[in-house]
Amino acid sequence: MTVHAAAAAISDADDEIRSELARLIAAVRAESLQQAAIQLAERKVAILEMSPGEHEPSQDQVEEYAAWLGLDLEQDADLLWIARTGLKALPPAPWKACQSESGDIFYFNFETGESMWEHPCDEHIKQLHREVKARKDGQFAPPPRRQSALGQHLVASAYVEKALGHLHA
Repeated sequence: MTVHAAAAAISDADDEIRSELARLIAAVRAESLQQAAIQLAERKVAILEMSPGEHEPSQDQVEEYAAWLGLDLEQDADLLWIARTGLKALPPAPWKACQSESGDIFYFNFETGESMWEHPCDEHIKQLHREVKARKDGQFAPPPRRQSALGQHLVASAYVEKALGHLHA
């Protein structure tokens, strides 16, 4: 057997091993997802299925979230579109919004089993607010060096929300 033939045989074996490993990981994830769903159901937790554009927050909700983000409601009323975007953002896959029996909303990652109270997009929305606020105040605010696809999507959605706000104003 030549060196090239041996290398090709090893490469083929590696491909088979990778394929088998990918299949096993997929099976474990599927079982983990089923187990997570069962555990959530046993705890009487509802998984909230939402569609884009389904939720239109009230002005009170927008102002409350804006204050939480750090917007000054008097000085930054022109930036409420950022808060509205954050409230309308769907959790990115594999996160899902869930509601406990007591009505509390939390977010659950069905791949890792992690859960958290804050929306997975909140940090992106906070960053967008900091950047836009700095530019508004005449300060230099470069965007992050590498923005995730989620961050890019949220920024684009925010500017669409801003444009729609100007149309309705």
